[in-house]
Amino acid sequence: MELFKQEKVSEHITRIKTPFGVSMFLVQGDRKALLIDTGMGIGDLREFIEETVSVPYEVVLTHGHCDHAGGASQFDEVYLNPADFALEKWHASREHRISDVFTGPFPVPEGITETNFVPQRTAPYTPLDPAMSFHLGDCTVSFIEVPGHTQGCLVPLIKEDGVMIIGDALGENTLMHFRESTTVQTYQRSIERLLEVQDDYSLLIRFHGAGASEHRILQDMHDLCDEIMNHTDAAVPGNMMGIPGKWGREKEHPGKAGNMIYNPERIFDEQEDKA
Repeated sequence: MELFKQEKVSEHITRIKTPFGVSMFLVQGDRKALLIDTGMGIGDLREFIEETVSVPYEVVLTHGHCDHAGGASQFDEVYLNPADFALEKWHASREHRISDVFTGPFPVPEGITETNFVPQRTAPYTPLDPAMSFHLGDCTVSFIEVPGHTQGCLVPLIKEDGVMIIGDALGENTLMHFRESTTVQTYQRSIERLLEVQDDYSLLIRFHGAGASEHRILQDMHDLCDEIMNHTDAAVPGNMMGIPGKWGREKEHPGKAGNMIYNPERIFDEQEDKA
């Protein structure tokens, strides 16, 4: 049963695809490597990584959701933004992951049972300061903190390859309606941080879906935040993962890149203060 497949993205970056609708990324320099996210925690990811790399490697998580932190227990040291420590504790439990996989939208591969799920990590995470960089030799991975999808969401940057791993931070189905998500106003400020460095990055890649986004998604999503805050967005009622919200744009939105489902009670920061 093949649970992990490799796909070259750029000189230093390899996408590791899984059958569960989520990918991870392995950034390999000439001295070290960095695994970004650990997927759902199904199968032996550690064995796969150690068969793939020939240099020492480290592991970081972009945020605390179960499809990104699920395999963290297999590794001795894992970095995570402390803002998502509490989220990981309840969201990445083995029970939560099993439920997500067997009730999710992707067909479960034949032969996958609950026994294939690794336990949840119990060892403490190493705090990942967003100002940290991982120097891998001939390339470096740095981060921008982008509270939005989760409070501690991070976007990795690999400047040598011109790659921004926007991950779950923004896309055609950006999920901003969770209890762990920020307000739309806070999220817009996060996008502004990405816009400040946009000229350094030509390729924007994600963990889900088509795998890459058009560069204009940064500005288009910033504009969508404006529309939501001005109550001029489409505000289409929706439901994702059993949680109701409103979509900022219609499902088909030619001429614009990106969309989000948000909680209409959590648009402005003062609404967050009252929550």
